[in-house]
Amino acid sequence: MMVNTQLQSMSLNLATGIDAYILESVRLYPNPVGESLKVEGIQGGTQARIYSSDGRLQQHHMLESVLEEIDVSELPAGFYILKLEKGQASARKRFVKR
Repeated sequence: MMVNTQLQSMSLNLATGIDAYILESVRLYPNPVGESLKVEGIQGGTQARIYSSDGRLQQHHMLESVLEEIDVSELPAGFYILKLEKGQASARKRFVKR
C-alpha cells in the first residue's frame, strides 16, 4: 500500500514539472509591444494575469490556443509582468508597453 501512495505522489510532481517546463518556454512578442501582445507556446486552460510594475492587477485572461493575442492598447506605457498559471505550475514573463 505504501508503494502505491509514493507512485501517486511522483505522478503528481511529474505533471506539475511538465506544466512548469511548458510555461517557462512560452514566448512573448513583440517586446516592447504597442497594441497587441502575442503569447506563443501555451496549453489550453492557461490563466494569464498582467500586473503593473507596482503589483496591481491590470488584466486577466484565459488562454486556450497555442498562439494567443492579448489587447494591451489600453495599458499606459511602462513595465509589466505577465503571470501564467496552469494547474500547480506558474511562470512570469516581463514585457514593456510603448
